[in-house]
Amino acid sequence: MIYPERDAHSDLDAKSDSGITSFSASTDTTLKSDPPVQEPVIRNDSDYSNPPPYNTAGPSSPPPTSPPSARVNHLSIYRHNDSVRGSYTVDVDLVVPPQLLPDAVPGEALNNLKLTSNNGSVTADVVLVGRGDKRASLLAESKNGSVKFKVLSRRDCPFRLVAQSSNGTVTVYIPRDFIGPITSSTDNGGLDLSDAVKPNYYPFSEDRKAVKGFIGDWTSSGYGDILQSGAEWTGDELVVGSKNGRVKVYYIDELNAVGGGFFSSLFRGFT
Repeated sequence: MIYPERDAHSDLDAKSDSGITSFSASTDTTLKSDPPVQEPVIRNDSDYSNPPPYNTAGPSSPPPTSPPSARVNHLSIYRHNDSVRGSYTVDVDLVVPPQLLPDAVPGEALNNLKLTSNNGSVTADVVLVGRGDKRASLLAESKNGSVKFKVLSRRDCPFRLVAQSSNGTVTVYIPRDFIGPITSSTDNGGLDLSDAVKPNYYPFSEDRKAVKGFIGDWTSSGYGDILQSGAEWTGDELVVGSKNGRVKVYYIDELNAVGGGFFSSLFRGFT
């Protein structure tokens, strides 16, 4: 059978219209073959009952801003004329030989993480790991610099965070499930709570020097009963302050929303 000749331009147009570029070896004879028959795919019930894994994190769970780090405990870092910046996974149950620990100050318990700078900022991304029976003690201080402390996540680990600066802004990011008291002290500044934190904040007292309150449902937490009984609160706690600067508190899942001009609109001054 004799086939009519086809216009080469029409072939090119057809290929361009299809959006698919094909490559074939050049031969003197054009061969035409039927496409292979696709065998039916047989699935069993397990294919549907065991779907591939997927990411369960929603938009309110921002991706970690820093890579995971080796687990540490009782880590102490001091810089005199430099900043402190890093990512830390604090395991409150990790046993460290006493010979490797920093010198203890009489009357003071060792912090699980202590970051201080004399002339420089302090910036920390922290993951907390525990078994629920120990509270992490965290300290971040700067004499002449800002302090930014982010608790990215925690597993069975309440914490007490002290974040302070003599001359600089103090910003802390806490988990959404934080339940505990907050004490903020400022001489020339004030406490700013994000719009997401405000509805969960219960004020206790406020004067020129300090603001005291509670973040979370303090009535069901038993916080008042514990204090009245003379027992010690072992849940979450924030102690934040700046002599010359503002203190800002918001949830860690707000991190991605903060930026540019939107940052200032997130906060409303308390003092």
